[in-house]
Amino acid sequence: TRSFHVTGVQTCALPIFDAPMTSKPPVLEAGKGTFMIGASPDAAAAVCAHLAPMCKAAVHCGATGAGNAMKICKNLGNVVERVMVAETAKLVEAAGLDIVQFLAIAKSGNIASVWNNWERVLEVANKHAEPKRASGLVSKDIHHALALSKDCGLDLPVLQATAETAGQWAEMWGLLPKKSDTKVPA
Repeated sequence: TRSFHVTGVQTCALPIFDAPMTSKPPVLEAGKGTFMIGASPDAAAAVCAHLAPMCKAAVHCGATGAGNAMKICKNLGNVVERVMVAETAKLVEAAGLDIVQFLAIAKSGNIASVWNNWERVLEVANKHAEPKRASGLVSKDIHHALALSKDCGLDLPVLQATAETAGQWAEMWGLLPKKSDTKVPA
């Protein structure tokens, strides 16, 4: 968005904006999604008016690019929570505790989103937990967050470790090309 914005403003009179959504298309079709707008205030007002029928909210996040950055940050929270729940489940198992009992206790407390909806992120069978497939989060979104942190000059160890774990999951789920598939021909 940023590089297009710089050249785009020079070559056309159209307002430049970004407007990623927080939901998948079926949620938007039901009018329940949220758009995160990156644009000038005037462009944001015009865009919000057009998006209103498709969402519960269209939020102006700042200048062009801010909507994309907001979405990356929101998705970072999602993927970090998934890794945290999966790692916690592994610790529960390693400690010899009952995973189903632990998850019931965790869910009964006042713990934020993933704990209250752990079924979205874990498959539990025979007292064993495995992360559920989340293709976009682990093969794309976490890496956008990592790139954004580097662009901002930040060193975020939990983010880096989460990106490594997400990369392992993506490889395990076949979302990345196998190393043998990416060899350069001689």
